[in-house]
Order: sequence, then C-alpha cells, then structure tokens
Amino acid sequence: MTTMNTTVKGWIAAGSSATLLVGGLVLGAPAAVAAPGDAACLQASGQFTTALAAAGITTVSVSQLEQAAEAVVVAEEQYFALTDAAAGELQVQVETAWLELEAAEAAEDPEAIAAAEARIAELEAAIELALNTPEIVAAEQALFDATDALDVQLSMLALDEATAEQILALFQQFLAACDGAGVDAPDTTPIVAPAPAPAPVPAATIAPAPVAITPAPAPATPPAPVAPVPAAPEQDAPTGMNPGLNMQTAATAEHEHPGAALVAGLLAAGIAAPAAVAVRRHRLQRHRP
Repeated sequence: MTTMNTTVKGWIAAGSSATLLVGGLVLGAPAAVAAPGDAACLQASGQFTTALAAAGITTVSVSQLEQAAEAVVVAEEQYFALTDAAAGELQVQVETAWLELEAAEAAEDPEAIAAAEARIAELEAAIELALNTPEIVAAEQALFDATDALDVQLSMLALDEATAEQILALFQQFLAACDGAGVDAPDTTPIVAPAPAPAPVPAATIAPAPVAITPAPAPATPPAPVAPVPAAPEQDAPTGMNPGLNMQTAATAEHEHPGAALVAGLLAAGIAAPAAVAVRRHRLQRHRP
C-alpha cells in the first residue's frame, strides 16, 4: 500500500502562508468605512488589490482553489471512511503497541522491546492486508489525483510568507486610509435638501410640512425654520453625502472588500482541506513519525 504522495507537503505549506495572511486580514480586523471618492482610500485599496493579483489571487484562481479543495475533502472522506472501517481497530492496537515499545525502551528491557516490535510488525502486516482491497486502492488513487490537482492550483500562486506579510501591510494601510472616512457626514450635512423655506409653497400643502412643530429634533442649530430633518434614519445603514467630495459614502465591513473576500476564500481552499487530510492521514500512517 503506497503512502500519501509528497505533493501534500507543498500545499500544506501554502496553506500555512494563507493562514498567516488571512489570520491578520480578516479575523478581528475592524470594520472599514470606504469612501469611494477619497483619494487616499482609493489608492490604498488599489495597491492592496494589485498585490493580490500579483500573487495570483484573483476571483478565478480562488474559485478554482475552492473547487479543487472541495474535491480533496470529498475524496479523503470517502477514503478514510473505507480505511477506518477496514483497519480502524487494528490502528488503535498499533498505537498501543508503539506506546508499549516506548515504555520498554525507557525501561531498557530487551525482551519487552523485542515483543513490542514483533507485535507492531504483526499488526502492520494485518493493516496492510486489510487495506489492500480494490475499493480502497481506487479510493486512495482518487485522493492522490485530487491532491495533485490542488497542488497544481496552488503552484500557480506566488504566496510565500514574505508576500503574505506584504499583502497584510497593504491591507492594514487600506484600513487606515478608509476607516472612518465620511462617518460623521450625516451630522454636518442635511440628509434631505429642503426647498427655500421662507415662502410657503401652496402646492406643498401637505399640512404637516410647514406646520410640523418639530423644532425639538433640531434645536438652535438651524438659524431659519429649515425643513425639519426627518428623524435621522437611525444609522441602520450609515450612508450620507460626503460634504467635501459630494460623494456617497457607505460603511462596509472589511470582508466586503473584494481583495479580503478573495483571501478569505484562499484560507478555505488552502488550509481547511490540507489540515483535514493531514490529521486523517496521521491516524492511519503505518510508520512511526
């Protein structure tokens, strides 16, 4: 029975870089308020997105990674379901035998060492036989093929720790440039642009407008009876007009930025599947680490 091919190591390493990157970008990062018309925000956002693209992290590549990773997950679930059923109990016995061997070695007991080694050899032979079935061999090959396909996708990414740190720094710059931009706009600029107040417009005899005794919501600040600012829309969707740029601003969480979403996708593709396969594989490995 062949062991898992070495290409797995490559995409586990890539997954580690993805973890480093996404852990800093997405997890625990504060919400960013992107002002589309803010030059600094646009520049920082552009640099971040460009760095992602330079590393090969695009919508297409992430989609392909996710598909390849999903194929690995499905293949390894099928493979380990078969191997667990066929040799799960034997594997537990092997692990126990290894512990006995360690104890014998610590006690420097030659007879116990020989007995433990013989037991391990016997159990590993039994596992070999139990796993050597056409169905399991086919499932193992399907898993190899899936991991190879994922390895190909990951090899197209230029994502190492240095690149991850660079993209992380650019993302932090993006947050610094865009966070808080335009948040206070609703307080300084009226959300509804009223018509010239002094002359009562006959057509606008929608009684509540001029007569509305609503000086309470907007005390002293407006010099003239400016049309009452309708109960400031409870900031459930913090949107308003940026007074300096006359551009609409909107609060958006950092994960809504395309670049951050791509990196989050990379995490799912680059580390979830490798971790699952590595853990599962360890359970059935037949050679001591």
